Amino acid sequence: MEQKIPFEISLPSDDLKERIALYNSLIYCSARYTTATNMSFIIAATPATTFLLSWLFLGQKERMTRIAGMFISLVGMMLIVFKGDFKNLVSFKINAGDLMTCGAILSWAVYSVLLKFFKFTIDPVVFLLITIIVGLPFILPFYLWEYSMHGPFEITMHNVLTLLFLGIFPSILSYLCWNEGVRRAGPNTAYMFFYLIPVFASLAAFLFLGESMHDYHLFGGIVIFGGFFLAQNR
Repeated sequence: MEQKIPFEISLPSDDLKERIALYNSLIYCSARYTTATNMSFIIAATPATTFLLSWLFLGQKERMTRIAGMFISLVGMMLIVFKGDFKNLVSFKINAGDLMTCGAILSWAVYSVLLKFFKFTIDPVVFLLITIIVGLPFILPFYLWEYSMHGPFEITMHNVLTLLFLGIFPSILSYLCWNEGVRRAGPNTAYMFFYLIPVFASLAAFLFLGESMHDYHLFGGIVIFGGFFLAQNR
């Protein structure tokens, strides 16, 4: 009996290095120069960026309900990011970290669109391994530069557990789930889930960090889910 390979994708090596070297490096470096609020607000533009690139590269057009749902979810996300007061938008300032975040979401959007554009029979775990191998040489010079400037990081239990968490969950499991989600649903549908980030982040902060929940969390979450279901409604 012929065995079916569960994943079809073929990406040029430039896109492999883009995902590993550009997105991860830019998003981690940007956190040193900007605030979490600014990063969340810029990341909220990711679905719109993906929609534009899907239209340019794939010729993919979306229903008006999908577009309306996308912008409704954006409003809900902004309610949470700016704590229910859009006057905080006036104090939003662009800095170097924000530009890095913009570059990161652009590279991720291009990657997701190309993930749908190119096709080649390959196992998802093998594909993830290839992206890591191809991306590592592009990160190595920056690691050596940082090593020469700041020295090695301290090996402690906290650092080891942190690296294990980042290596297993955001770096392996999330990539496998994301690749399969894009393959099945397409980049535009997959990116609608980005609007759920502040909802789950607020809930996790409440459960694990003891942070308070406010009315704007609840209202913003309702608006996000409303736009999300409108976008998915056929």
